Amino acid sequence: MGRILFIRHAQASFGTGNYDQLSKLGYLQANKLGIHLLSEGIRFDKIYVGPAKRHKQTLEQVQIVYESSQISFPTSIESSSFQEHRGAEVLRHLLPALIETDDKIRTWKAEAARDASLSRKIHLRTFDYFMPRWATGTLTVEHPTDFEDWISFRKRVNQGFTEILNQSRNGHTVGVFTSGGTMSAAVGYGLAMSDNARLAQLNTVVRNTAITEFLFDGDRLTMSSFNITPHLPVQERTLV
Repeated sequence: MGRILFIRHAQASFGTGNYDQLSKLGYLQANKLGIHLLSEGIRFDKIYVGPAKRHKQTLEQVQIVYESSQISFPTSIESSSFQEHRGAEVLRHLLPALIETDDKIRTWKAEAARDASLSRKIHLRTFDYFMPRWATGTLTVEHPTDFEDWISFRKRVNQGFTEILNQSRNGHTVGVFTSGGTMSAAVGYGLAMSDNARLAQLNTVVRNTAITEFLFDGDRLTMSSFNITPHLPVQERTLV
């Protein structure tokens, strides 16, 4: 039996000019992730990593832990299949139109305009509200043609997952360093889920450096855990 560990990146720099950069806490989380994986006796036969900087920085911290203990670590394979979806970008692009056409978003944005201290909370609330509607094509405005939609995103992740299975064999342990949305799509693949709204909602609960594990044996694929962070104390578990 083989295993595939999908691992979300550590905390990035939400609310700054460059989200795609680990925060100080993110580096700490990634280091603790590496220590945990090593202590659990996990030895990777193959590593895939998404193209984002935060994916690679998380992987690098784990690799440092392994190599400092003189444990071999495979050269990573960068794969665009495991890039995050573009939901956040689509939301930014459509937000002016959504404020005009969606009563809830318009009300929330008015609240944020009156009280700047609510901006972060309302941004996350808006994203949580937006995601299942984006994933099911039920927005009040048309989807921009120059952005990948949710269905295309899922197909891309499915293709990457299929390639891993085709190129792995029983006994292999494979790591995939990626993002929360990609992990949610992987869950959809592993469980053959067609409910896009529920999958998109999963995205909003995946913790930084969380591990989701799949076991495979021939054609059999089973999800054995989802979104676990045993390496982090409660105060260091973050969603953004």
